[in-house]
Amino acid sequence: MTNISVVQGQEFDWFARDSSGALALFATAGNGAVPDCVLEALELHGSANDLIPVTGWGSPQVWASYAAAGLFAYDWHEPTGQYCRVATPGGSVLSSLMAELVAVRLPEFSGHFSQALELSLEDLQHGA
Repeated sequence: MTNISVVQGQEFDWFARDSSGALALFATAGNGAVPDCVLEALELHGSANDLIPVTGWGSPQVWASYAAAGLFAYDWHEPTGQYCRVATPGGSVLSSLMAELVAVRLPEFSGHFSQALELSLEDLQHGA
């Protein structure tokens, strides 16, 4: 098992799916909680993230890149200890991204990202 210290203090993005199969990206902002199954597959999450054409780094426009790639996006909110939804998909998930994530054990949310404005690590179950 990989230790959380590997990603602690640096921005790290990871993925999860909900009960309808929708995908979301979770941005840790350096301190966000990361499920164990993600820590065990850091490289796979990183290579999947590399498939997303991201623009607007350092600005709120960055979230539009994830929405354009077909993802919900959640950003870590330190004061509440939760991930807050910052983007909703503008279309289908990029086919290259979907193909990459099929091989990854993703955490799962038993509800729907479309209805979840905030999520804690406890809301996400270990990947299947």
